[in-house]
Amino acid sequence: PPILHISRLCPATTKKNQNPVPLGTTTISFRILQCFTHWRRRHIMEYRGWKSNICRLLRERENGNKKNRYIFNNKLLKSIILQESVYFEKQWERTFYAAIAYEGSYIFTDNYRTCYVSSGHEGKPTLLYKQPKLPVKCKIVSPLLCWNSRLDRDVTSETLSCMLAVTADNFLMKINFNTGVCLEKVYLSPIYNFKEVVWEHSENFTVVLRSTHRKVVNQSREAADHGSDDSMALMLLRVFPLQYIASLVISKKVFGKDTMNALVSEHILMVMYQKGHIKIFDFERILSENKTACYKLYEYSEALMGHVGYPPIGLPVNIDMKGLIVIHT
Repeated sequence: PPILHISRLCPATTKKNQNPVPLGTTTISFRILQCFTHWRRRHIMEYRGWKSNICRLLRERENGNKKNRYIFNNKLLKSIILQESVYFEKQWERTFYAAIAYEGSYIFTDNYRTCYVSSGHEGKPTLLYKQPKLPVKCKIVSPLLCWNSRLDRDVTSETLSCMLAVTADNFLMKINFNTGVCLEKVYLSPIYNFKEVVWEHSENFTVVLRSTHRKVVNQSREAADHGSDDSMALMLLRVFPLQYIASLVISKKVFGKDTMNALVSEHILMVMYQKGHIKIFDFERILSENKTACYKLYEYSEALMGHVGYPPIGLPVNIDMKGLIVIHT
Protein backbone atom coordinates (compact mmCIF):
# COMPACT_ATOMS: atom_id res chain seq x y z
CA PRO A 1 0.00 0.00 0.00
CA PRO A 2 1.15 3.59 -0.63
CA ILE A 3 2.74 5.15 2.46
CA LEU A 4 2.93 8.93 2.87
CA HIS A 5 5.92 10.19 4.86
CA ILE A 6 6.13 13.79 6.06
CA SER A 7 9.62 14.78 7.15
CA ARG A 8 11.07 18.00 8.49
CA LEU A 9 14.32 19.42 7.19
CA CYS A 10 16.57 20.08 10.19
CA PRO A 11 20.10 21.51 10.57
CA ALA A 12 22.52 18.93 11.95
CA THR A 13 25.99 18.80 13.40
CA THR A 14 28.92 16.65 12.44
CA LYS A 15 29.84 15.97 16.06
CA LYS A 16 28.00 15.95 19.33
CA ASN A 17 27.76 19.02 21.58
CA GLN A 18 28.36 21.36 18.65
CA ASN A 19 26.16 24.22 17.55
CA PRO A 20 23.95 23.48 14.53
CA VAL A 21 25.29 24.53 11.17
CA PRO A 22 23.00 27.14 9.55
CA LEU A 23 21.05 25.80 6.59
CA GLY A 24 22.40 26.93 3.21
CA THR A 25 26.05 27.34 4.18
CA THR A 26 28.86 25.31 2.81
CA THR A 27 31.91 24.85 5.01
CA ILE A 28 35.09 23.80 3.33
CA SER A 29 38.28 23.46 5.26
CA PHE A 30 41.67 22.79 3.76
CA ARG A 31 45.18 22.58 4.99
CA ILE A 32 47.43 25.15 3.45
CA LEU A 33 50.21 23.28 1.71
CA GLN A 34 53.06 24.59 -0.32
CA CYS A 35 52.61 21.91 -2.95
CA PHE A 36 51.12 23.31 -6.15
CA THR A 37 48.95 20.21 -6.64
CA HIS A 38 47.24 20.66 -3.28
CA TRP A 39 46.79 24.36 -3.95
CA ARG A 40 45.10 23.61 -7.29
CA ARG A 41 42.86 20.98 -5.70
CA ARG A 42 41.85 23.48 -3.06
CA HIS A 43 40.66 26.02 -5.60
CA ILE A 44 38.73 23.36 -7.52
CA MET A 45 36.93 22.27 -4.36
CA GLU A 46 36.18 25.86 -3.40
CA TYR A 47 34.68 26.43 -6.86
CA ARG A 48 32.45 23.37 -6.49
CA GLY A 49 31.31 24.55 -3.09
CA TRP A 50 30.50 27.98 -4.53
CA LYS A 51 28.58 26.27 -7.32
CA SER A 52 26.34 24.45 -4.84
CA ASN A 53 25.85 27.44 -2.54
CA ILE A 54 22.12 27.88 -1.88
CA CYS A 55 22.23 31.67 -1.59
CA ARG A 56 23.95 31.97 -4.96
CA LEU A 57 21.45 29.59 -6.60
CA LEU A 58 18.51 31.53 -5.19
CA ARG A 59 20.03 34.77 -6.50
CA GLU A 60 20.41 33.22 -9.96
CA ARG A 61 16.79 32.12 -9.94
CA GLU A 62 15.70 35.62 -8.92
CA ASN A 63 17.66 37.16 -11.78
CA GLY A 64 16.12 34.70 -14.24
CA ASN A 65 19.37 33.50 -15.76
CA LYS A 66 18.23 29.91 -16.21
CA LYS A 67 16.26 28.80 -19.25
CA ASN A 68 14.69 25.66 -17.82
CA ARG A 69 13.33 26.67 -14.42
CA TYR A 70 11.91 23.21 -13.71
CA ILE A 71 15.33 21.53 -13.93
CA PHE A 72 16.96 24.39 -12.03
CA ASN A 73 14.43 24.16 -9.18
CA ASN A 74 15.03 20.42 -8.94
CA LYS A 75 18.78 20.99 -8.72
CA LEU A 76 18.21 23.62 -6.04
CA LEU A 77 16.07 21.21 -4.03
CA LYS A 78 18.71 18.51 -4.49
CA SER A 79 21.42 20.85 -3.17
CA ILE A 80 19.36 21.48 -0.02
CA ILE A 81 18.46 17.86 0.62
CA LEU A 82 21.85 16.26 -0.06
CA GLN A 83 23.86 18.47 2.25
CA GLU A 84 25.87 16.51 4.78
CA SER A 85 24.81 18.90 7.54
CA VAL A 86 21.10 18.15 7.04
CA TYR A 87 19.05 15.24 8.31
CA PHE A 88 15.35 14.40 8.17
CA GLU A 89 13.22 13.81 11.20
CA LYS A 90 9.98 11.86 10.73
CA GLN A 91 7.00 13.94 11.82
CA TRP A 92 3.95 12.14 10.47
CA GLU A 93 3.13 8.87 8.73
CA ARG A 94 -0.05 7.27 7.43
CA THR A 95 -0.71 4.17 5.35
CA PHE A 96 -3.51 4.34 2.81
CA TYR A 97 -4.93 1.52 0.73
CA ALA A 98 -5.78 3.85 -2.16
CA ALA A 99 -4.02 6.34 -4.40
CA ILE A 100 -2.73 9.56 -2.82
CA ALA A 101 -3.20 12.92 -4.57
CA TYR A 102 -1.58 16.21 -3.58
CA GLU A 103 -3.29 19.38 -4.82
CA GLY A 104 -2.08 22.74 -3.55
CA SER A 105 -1.76 22.29 0.21
CA TYR A 106 -4.33 19.49 0.39
CA ILE A 107 -3.76 15.73 0.51
CA PHE A 108 -6.58 13.59 -0.89
CA THR A 109 -7.04 9.85 -0.59
CA ASP A 110 -9.83 7.24 -0.67
CA ASN A 111 -10.90 8.58 -4.06
CA TYR A 112 -11.05 12.17 -2.76
CA ARG A 113 -13.36 11.24 0.13
CA THR A 114 -10.69 11.96 2.75
CA CYS A 115 -8.84 15.28 2.84
CA TYR A 116 -5.86 16.43 4.93
CA VAL A 117 -4.33 19.88 5.02
CA SER A 118 -0.56 19.51 4.77
CA SER A 119 0.36 22.33 7.19
CA GLY A 120 -2.08 21.80 10.01
CA HIS A 121 -1.66 21.62 13.78
CA GLU A 122 2.02 21.86 14.80
CA GLY A 123 2.99 21.84 11.13
CA LYS A 124 1.69 18.30 10.60
CA PRO A 125 -1.08 17.15 8.24
CA THR A 126 -4.49 17.52 9.87
CA LEU A 127 -7.71 15.80 8.86
CA LEU A 128 -10.19 18.26 7.36
CA TYR A 129 -13.06 15.95 6.53
CA LYS A 130 -13.91 12.35 5.72
CA GLN A 131 -16.99 11.72 3.62
CA PRO A 132 -19.07 8.57 4.04
CA LYS A 133 -18.50 5.71 1.64
CA LEU A 134 -20.51 6.02 -1.58
CA PRO A 135 -21.60 3.43 -4.15
CA VAL A 136 -19.23 2.69 -7.01
CA LYS A 137 -21.50 4.44 -9.52
CA CYS A 138 -21.16 7.70 -7.53
CA LYS A 139 -17.37 7.73 -7.22
CA ILE A 140 -15.31 10.69 -8.46
CA VAL A 141 -13.59 10.04 -11.81
CA SER A 142 -12.10 13.49 -12.54
CA PRO A 143 -11.51 16.27 -9.95
CA LEU A 144 -10.35 19.86 -10.49
CA LEU A 145 -9.43 22.35 -7.76
CA CYS A 146 -10.68 25.86 -8.50
CA TRP A 147 -9.14 28.77 -6.57
CA ASN A 148 -10.98 32.07 -6.72
CA SER A 149 -8.38 34.85 -6.60
CA ARG A 150 -10.99 37.60 -7.10
CA LEU A 151 -12.84 37.26 -3.82
CA ASP A 152 -14.83 40.24 -2.68
CA ARG A 153 -15.53 41.13 0.92
CA ASP A 154 -18.81 39.22 0.89
CA VAL A 155 -17.84 35.60 0.24
CA THR A 156 -20.77 33.38 -0.71
CA SER A 157 -21.07 29.73 -1.65
CA GLU A 158 -21.08 30.77 -5.33
CA THR A 159 -17.72 32.57 -5.16
CA LEU A 160 -15.99 30.29 -2.65
CA SER A 161 -12.97 28.28 -3.82
CA CYS A 162 -14.11 24.74 -4.49
CA MET A 163 -13.43 21.42 -6.16
CA LEU A 164 -15.31 20.43 -9.32
CA ALA A 165 -15.73 16.69 -9.64
CA VAL A 166 -17.21 14.54 -12.38
CA THR A 167 -18.79 11.39 -10.99
CA ALA A 168 -19.28 7.99 -12.59
CA ASP A 169 -23.07 8.50 -12.78
CA ASN A 170 -22.59 11.59 -15.00
CA PHE A 171 -23.02 14.34 -12.41
CA LEU A 172 -20.90 17.44 -11.88
CA MET A 173 -20.44 18.25 -8.21
CA LYS A 174 -19.17 21.51 -6.71
CA ILE A 175 -17.59 20.60 -3.36
CA ASN A 176 -16.21 22.83 -0.63
CA PHE A 177 -12.78 21.24 -0.04
CA ASN A 178 -12.57 22.75 3.47
CA THR A 179 -15.66 20.92 4.71
CA GLY A 180 -16.45 18.31 2.04
CA VAL A 181 -20.00 19.63 1.67
CA CYS A 182 -21.55 19.45 -1.80
CA LEU A 183 -22.56 22.99 -2.77
CA GLU A 184 -24.14 22.24 -6.16
CA LYS A 185 -24.90 19.13 -8.18
CA VAL A 186 -25.67 19.21 -11.91
CA TYR A 187 -26.77 16.34 -14.14
CA LEU A 188 -24.77 16.52 -17.37
CA SER A 189 -26.37 14.42 -20.09
CA PRO A 190 -28.48 11.30 -20.65
CA ILE A 191 -26.67 10.60 -23.95
CA TYR A 192 -22.96 11.30 -23.43
CA ASN A 193 -20.87 10.01 -20.56
CA PHE A 194 -18.46 12.69 -19.34
CA LYS A 195 -15.16 11.55 -17.82
CA GLU A 196 -12.86 14.60 -17.65
CA VAL A 197 -12.94 18.21 -16.49
CA VAL A 198 -10.03 20.60 -17.27
CA TRP A 199 -9.44 24.32 -17.44
CA GLU A 200 -10.46 26.06 -20.64
CA HIS A 201 -9.31 29.52 -19.52
CA SER A 202 -8.16 29.89 -15.93
CA GLU A 203 -8.30 33.71 -15.93
CA ASN A 204 -11.97 33.70 -16.93
CA PHE A 205 -12.68 30.72 -14.63
CA THR A 206 -14.15 28.60 -17.42
CA VAL A 207 -13.79 24.82 -17.58
CA VAL A 208 -14.42 22.29 -20.32
CA LEU A 209 -15.86 18.82 -19.82
CA ARG A 210 -15.00 16.10 -22.30
CA SER A 211 -17.03 12.95 -22.86
CA THR A 212 -16.07 9.50 -24.03
CA HIS A 213 -16.79 8.41 -27.60
CA ARG A 214 -20.32 7.28 -28.29
CA LYS A 215 -21.31 4.95 -31.11
CA VAL A 216 -24.78 4.98 -32.60
CA VAL A 217 -26.49 1.63 -32.04
CA ASN A 218 -29.35 -0.14 -33.85
CA GLN A 219 -28.14 0.91 -37.28
CA SER A 220 -29.10 -0.64 -40.55
CA ARG A 221 -26.67 -2.74 -42.56
CA GLU A 222 -26.13 0.04 -45.09
CA ALA A 223 -25.13 2.48 -42.33
CA ALA A 224 -22.93 -0.14 -40.71
CA ASP A 225 -21.08 -0.68 -43.99
CA HIS A 226 -20.23 3.02 -44.18
CA GLY A 227 -19.15 3.12 -40.54
CA SER A 228 -20.91 4.39 -37.44
CA ASP A 229 -21.08 8.05 -36.48
CA ASP A 230 -18.61 7.88 -33.60
CA SER A 231 -19.05 11.17 -31.77
CA MET A 232 -18.09 12.90 -28.52
CA ALA A 233 -19.30 16.02 -26.72
CA LEU A 234 -17.60 19.07 -25.22
CA MET A 235 -19.25 21.23 -22.59
CA LEU A 236 -18.21 24.64 -21.25
CA LEU A 237 -19.16 26.07 -17.85
CA ARG A 238 -18.15 29.07 -15.78
CA VAL A 239 -17.14 28.29 -12.20
CA PHE A 240 -17.72 31.49 -10.17
CA PRO A 241 -20.69 31.36 -10.09
CA LEU A 242 -21.49 28.04 -11.74
CA GLN A 243 -23.06 28.85 -15.12
CA TYR A 244 -23.74 26.81 -18.23
CA ILE A 245 -22.20 28.33 -21.38
CA ALA A 246 -22.47 25.89 -24.27
CA SER A 247 -22.21 22.32 -25.45
CA LEU A 248 -21.27 20.95 -28.87
CA VAL A 249 -20.94 17.54 -30.50
CA ILE A 250 -17.75 16.49 -32.30
CA SER A 251 -19.18 14.23 -34.99
CA LYS A 252 -17.37 12.37 -37.76
CA LYS A 253 -20.05 13.47 -40.21
CA VAL A 254 -19.04 17.09 -39.67
CA PHE A 255 -15.30 16.95 -38.89
CA GLY A 256 -14.29 13.90 -40.94
CA LYS A 257 -14.16 10.11 -40.67
CA ASP A 258 -10.63 10.08 -39.19
CA THR A 259 -11.49 12.34 -36.24
CA MET A 260 -9.92 11.03 -33.04
CA ASN A 261 -10.26 13.62 -30.28
CA ALA A 262 -11.03 17.27 -29.58
CA LEU A 263 -10.43 19.89 -26.90
CA VAL A 264 -11.23 23.56 -26.27
CA SER A 265 -8.48 25.71 -24.77
CA GLU A 266 -7.91 29.48 -24.72
CA HIS A 267 -11.01 30.05 -26.94
CA ILE A 268 -9.66 27.67 -29.60
CA LEU A 269 -11.22 24.38 -30.69
CA MET A 270 -8.57 21.80 -31.59
CA VAL A 271 -9.64 18.65 -33.45
CA MET A 272 -7.12 15.80 -33.73
CA TYR A 273 -7.03 13.26 -36.56
CA GLN A 274 -5.58 9.80 -37.10
CA LYS A 275 -3.04 10.90 -39.72
CA GLY A 276 -1.25 13.07 -37.15
CA HIS A 277 -2.56 16.52 -38.11
CA ILE A 278 -4.68 18.96 -36.13
CA LYS A 279 -7.33 21.43 -37.27
CA ILE A 280 -7.82 24.61 -35.27
CA PHE A 281 -11.13 26.50 -35.21
CA ASP A 282 -12.13 29.88 -33.83
CA PHE A 283 -14.35 28.84 -30.94
CA GLU A 284 -15.47 32.38 -30.07
CA ARG A 285 -16.84 32.81 -33.58
CA ILE A 286 -18.52 29.42 -33.39
CA LEU A 287 -20.21 30.53 -30.15
CA SER A 288 -21.39 33.84 -31.58
CA GLU A 289 -22.68 32.46 -34.91
CA ASN A 290 -23.79 28.88 -34.17
CA LYS A 291 -25.26 29.08 -30.68
CA THR A 292 -28.95 28.24 -30.94
CA ALA A 293 -30.18 28.87 -27.39
CA CYS A 294 -29.12 30.05 -23.94
CA TYR A 295 -30.00 27.99 -20.87
CA LYS A 296 -29.70 28.79 -17.17
CA LEU A 297 -29.04 26.14 -14.58
CA TYR A 298 -32.01 24.80 -12.58
CA GLU A 299 -34.55 26.86 -14.57
CA TYR A 300 -37.56 25.30 -16.29
CA SER A 301 -37.44 25.20 -20.09
CA GLU A 302 -40.67 24.88 -22.05
CA ALA A 303 -38.81 23.69 -25.15
CA LEU A 304 -37.17 20.87 -23.17
CA MET A 305 -40.20 20.30 -20.94
CA GLY A 306 -38.01 20.06 -17.85
CA HIS A 307 -35.48 21.75 -15.60
CA VAL A 308 -31.99 22.37 -16.97
CA GLY A 309 -29.36 20.46 -15.01
CA TYR A 310 -31.74 17.89 -13.56
CA PRO A 311 -32.43 14.32 -14.75
CA PRO A 312 -33.47 13.37 -17.35
CA ILE A 313 -32.81 16.64 -19.24
CA GLY A 314 -29.26 17.48 -18.16
CA LEU A 315 -27.44 20.19 -20.11
CA PRO A 316 -28.66 20.19 -23.73
CA VAL A 317 -26.50 20.73 -26.80
CA ASN A 318 -26.96 24.33 -27.97
CA ILE A 319 -24.36 24.71 -30.75
CA ASP A 320 -25.22 23.71 -34.32
CA MET A 321 -21.97 23.07 -36.19
CA LYS A 322 -22.44 24.83 -39.54
CA GLY A 323 -19.95 26.80 -41.58
CA LEU A 324 -16.76 25.90 -39.68
CA ILE A 325 -14.04 28.55 -39.64
CA VAL A 326 -10.61 26.86 -39.85
CA ILE A 327 -7.67 28.93 -38.58
CA HIS A 328 -4.80 26.58 -39.36
CA THR A 329 -4.26 22.95 -40.31
